[in-house]
Amino acid sequence: MRGLFSEQGGFNSVIATLKTLVLSSTIGCSSTTQTNVIASDNTGGTAGTGPVSTGGSGNGGSANGGQAGATTGGNGTCSPALAPDLHASCVEDLGQGVLRVSYDFAAADQALDWSSSPGASVSVSQKALVVTSASNDIGVAILKKKLHVYKVSYQVTLLAGNTTNWYINTVWDGRWNPAAGYGGYHDYTGRGFLINCSKYTPADVSPLSVGVLEDVVIEQTDNQLNWTQVGVVMTENVAPVPVTDRILALGAWESSAAFYNLVIEATLN
Repeated sequence: MRGLFSEQGGFNSVIATLKTLVLSSTIGCSSTTQTNVIASDNTGGTAGTGPVSTGGSGNGGSANGGQAGATTGGNGTCSPALAPDLHASCVEDLGQGVLRVSYDFAAADQALDWSSSPGASVSVSQKALVVTSASNDIGVAILKKKLHVYKVSYQVTLLAGNTTNWYINTVWDGRWNPAAGYGGYHDYTGRGFLINCSKYTPADVSPLSVGVLEDVVIEQTDNQLNWTQVGVVMTENVAPVPVTDRILALGAWESSAAFYNLVIEATLN
């Protein structure tokens, strides 16, 4: 039903109202519109500078400003035995049950860790996870291993279309705006969160453009969700996340996107 109205784009206020009414009645949860908050500055802290191979320490930024570093410094050793069912390029132990799982998408078998939503195409090509959605639909690559994500970083390029999406700690139900979970969309209107069936109005109105490589960092604590892109931090207060039956997914709405250098800090379910 959402595809009939192109929710992430929108044509005018009348259509927007109709979309809200239709979505509220069909997806079984409240489809309210909220307003995002941009952190006042990006000086809360700096990223950990050590690459994955050397286990950068990174002391992190504040909750509402700056890009945080790693949860702890990794030991610099890739240990596949920590997650033997994954085909990641590196898995590191960060301590306290937290792993850093990295995908450089240099090897074709890394695609084995991902499934595609109905109608979507997912492949590993030229060191990228490439996701292409069907017309009038959301298409995502879903990491098969369920995770409780604390931090995820990657680079993304829109190849065609106008929207990219991400989801963490989400119960995937096939909808662009899942009833239980945390995500975001970036389109020609800017960036907004998608939290437990609520779409948030973009606070960062920087439009998404085809062919531009952008750095993304997403972090979730017990009470806050932070999204840094091109140096701009958006933040939203959230409730604590249940620790089981949650997934990570990357994708696009009526678009094709390439995701590079994915690094996940999480506990495994």
